[in-house]
Amino acid sequence: MLALHGFDAYGVEVSHTAVDACEVYAKAQLARPEAYNFGPGSSSAQEAGIRGKVKFVVGDFFKRDWEAECRGDGDAGFDLIYDYTVSEVK
Repeated sequence: MLALHGFDAYGVEVSHTAVDACEVYAKAQLARPEAYNFGPGSSSAQEAGIRGKVKFVVGDFFKRDWEAECRGDGDAGFDLIYDYTVSEVK
């Protein structure tokens, strides 16, 4: 959804299978976005076809080795890191 609004987005997941599924889903959404990705009155971004890039990385969020893969394309860092389900077990 973020990429559909022009933002570059990265996903980190420990499962190769999940990353593969995410890549397929993102490609389909970027090509033919569903209306639920856009709120009422926000059709301008949808009509303009503004797209950010999407990249999924296999990695352990807490080891941070995945960051090198994301920064390999010249990015200096992240504006926002959003965690949906990660919980650290000690």
